[in-house]
Amino acid sequence: WGSVEFCSDFGPDTLVNIFSSSKNLTSIAMAKIVDAGLLSYDTNIEDVWPEFAANGKSGGKVSDLMRHELGIPTLNKAIAQDDILREHIKQNKIGEIIEEQTFKDPPGSVREYHFFTRGWIANEIFRRAEPSGKTIGEFLRAEVSDKIGADAYIGLS
Repeated sequence: WGSVEFCSDFGPDTLVNIFSSSKNLTSIAMAKIVDAGLLSYDTNIEDVWPEFAANGKSGGKVSDLMRHELGIPTLNKAIAQDDILREHIKQNKIGEIIEEQTFKDPPGSVREYHFFTRGWIANEIFRRAEPSGKTIGEFLRAEVSDKIGADAYIGLS
């Protein structure tokens, strides 16, 4: 471990942002609900989340998102700081922003790294498919991290 500046508080137990490595954790959560039969990679997103189809966004599959081929690599509107809090995610604050978007390219036609959007969109699909409405972060904490004693978190509370 280390930091660019001397910091005596930074050590092996310091939590750090893992940025794009969280895509691996998101993939685990999605795979768990696919394995449980709650979702299929071939499912059209609007079948789980009807409001997603606004502005002509129909036909995009879960697999398109997971392969970075959904056609929504960025958002045309900023996400407010408060919108990323768990209770606001569950009030559909981020979902509403995604619903307003249009496809940049038809789903499955172009692979473009969805560095910013993949996790947000996956979470919206996940919490609609998961019977109790958990976010990916809540699910991972209960079903993976806590069970193996890992300090891995997705989301703020």
